[in-house]
Amino acid sequence: MRELRLKGTSTTIQGAADPVLAHTGLQRVVFRILWPGNGHFEWCRAIPVVAPNGAPITQIATNLPRFFEKSQYESSTSLDWVVSASCVRFEHLFLISLQNTFEDAWQADIALDLG
Repeated sequence: MRELRLKGTSTTIQGAADPVLAHTGLQRVVFRILWPGNGHFEWCRAIPVVAPNGAPITQIATNLPRFFEKSQYESSTSLDWVVSASCVRFEHLFLISLQNTFEDAWQADIALDLG
């Protein structure tokens, strides 16, 4: 995700040309972020599945920095999960997988590495 943010969506991603979700017939998926301590801050976006420049993973990776930009100005009920330069930063995150939770709704499994 960090590479995509720094170099843009033209960054080479392993399997980027694979027809991800092509078998589903979906035109878009709903991407929602639920962040610990920010239950009041709703982040939900419809992301195109069929795009000339890549698969949903690229779109998700570009949505996460936007979420971070907006959420750093939101109050948090948990100091351990504050999005800021002194706590959780975008470069601490790693996209592990995507899981279909319901129809066109997908959940990203994101790991946090503060090391």
